[in-house]
Amino acid sequence: MKIVLDESLGLQSLQSENIRMKPINIKGADGLENFLEKDDAKFLRSKKVPIANWQLEEEISYFIDRFPSGSRIIYFYDPHVQPADELSKLSNWLMNERSVITIPAPDNRALLYMLAEKVQALTNPTKQEVLRWVEWQVRSVSGTVISQKPAVFSNGRMLRTYRAPKKDIYKRAVWKNEALTVEESGSLSGLLEAATTSADSEYWVVKKGVSDSLRADHEIEIAKPHLPVNIPFIHIARIPITNRWGESND
Repeated sequence: MKIVLDESLGLQSLQSENIRMKPINIKGADGLENFLEKDDAKFLRSKKVPIANWQLEEEISYFIDRFPSGSRIIYFYDPHVQPADELSKLSNWLMNERSVITIPAPDNRALLYMLAEKVQALTNPTKQEVLRWVEWQVRSVSGTVISQKPAVFSNGRMLRTYRAPKKDIYKRAVWKNEALTVEESGSLSGLLEAATTSADSEYWVVKKGVSDSLRADHEIEIAKPHLPVNIPFIHIARIPITNRWGESND
């Protein structure tokens, strides 16, 4: 089973034989990396990254050219970039020779990191089994973001460039039903210590632009520059250790 992630999601460090990054199109630039590197010093105000959607024919060619007939693929797409209705057409076009299961990536990058790694352990799952497994994992995870501007991580606002924050005050917000709620603010070190205190939990962490350390069972870092530009952050996914897929809580 192969995993595909949109490059706008930022998890390039996961690239391997089983995990691939799918480029996104940028108007007026030769890809996202070129846009960010070329204009990094010019990001002095907030603006939306000029993303251009793939055409259906391009989507089909991408998967046919990279995955042989008979491949089983899970595609975590950026829902703020790729229209879901177009991706359903993609699955239908490829279904006779390649199985492509399209799943909208969560805004919590740590949760996405966990999903991309753990889904590979499923043995020959059907589409419905994959979708049920993802739904169960999402319900079981507690998500946290620590940033100077946590509101950036909702409603597609990650796909923007921003002025660098002037105040060194961080906020801790939690995801509840896909909405972010700020719970406290303070120093970065204090918020980090409070965010990972549960001993009976497994922590998955994704960081960008933050050197401070915290308790993490699994951690990766997003290289700068990347989206959202000029916004340091830490995303955390907390999983209760007793909450295992397929095990009873009795």
